[in-house]
Amino acid sequence: MRRALAALTLGALVLTGCVTEEAERPRDKELTLEPWVGHWDRALELHTQAGLRVLRRGPYLELATLRVSPARPEELAPGPRALIVVEGGGLYETSEGEHFTLEPGSCGLISGGRLIAGSELRALLLRPEGKARGPLERPVIFSVEQLFPEEVTAPPGKIVEVARAPGLSLHVGAIHKLAGLRRHAHLRHDVLLFFLSGLGTMGVGSEGGEETGGSRGDALLKRGFTSSPISERALAFLPAEAPHSFINQGETTLLLAVFGPDFDGSDGHTIPDASRTETPRSVKSE
Repeated sequence: MRRALAALTLGALVLTGCVTEEAERPRDKELTLEPWVGHWDRALELHTQAGLRVLRRGPYLELATLRVSPARPEELAPGPRALIVVEGGGLYETSEGEHFTLEPGSCGLISGGRLIAGSELRALLLRPEGKARGPLERPVIFSVEQLFPEEVTAPPGKIVEVARAPGLSLHVGAIHKLAGLRRHAHLRHDVLLFFLSGLGTMGVGSEGGEETGGSRGDALLKRGFTSSPISERALAFLPAEAPHSFINQGETTLLLAVFGPDFDGSDGHTIPDASRTETPRSVKSE
């Protein structure tokens, strides 16, 4: 995977001078600090008009749904964002006039410019929260074929970085049958998981309760456990300190992950569970 994507690196280009996009924001900020597992179809039902609608917000990352009409391009403010196109297609035009083709499954890091829909473009847009921001050197857009070529897949249960910007990093994962992600938490990162394909179960919270011990930040990581079915186009928004795990129960599951701030691999803390040992020993965390 790393070799297959080696040619798709970030160069040097700073984008400026764009219009700030507007978004409907959640009314209850406390709710946005809780982990959430849902589905794209349900999220889109709540978003009936063109433009941005903030879906969830954590301490480091904001998640919004985006609908772009062919009649009205979406102008983007300067600053890095992660874009995941779910339905429809069109173009991303940078402030310098460079164009990137968008189709279902396209994803990448962008900054400024505008999104132009051929047919109505429906996507997820994520931006850094707080102080973890900075200029994007150069926008990059990947197709599904580039991220998941037939002859190359990510290591089982491993999240592989494909691009990063100040405050954001984009990763891919190919989780094979009966594998998954061991229960763990990130104390200084929010993460979005978007499932391109597959079937499985997402666990959020810790079943260890008062028995949980040994990991940094235990006092913050004792939360009730919930289990949610995962299918194609499911979403999981996991604010910092939210324990989570995934068990793949079908064939290969393909997923995209966006971390805020950009993830260096060191902020992953295993959460022991006193009552369950459902994850195979071979499974690795992000």
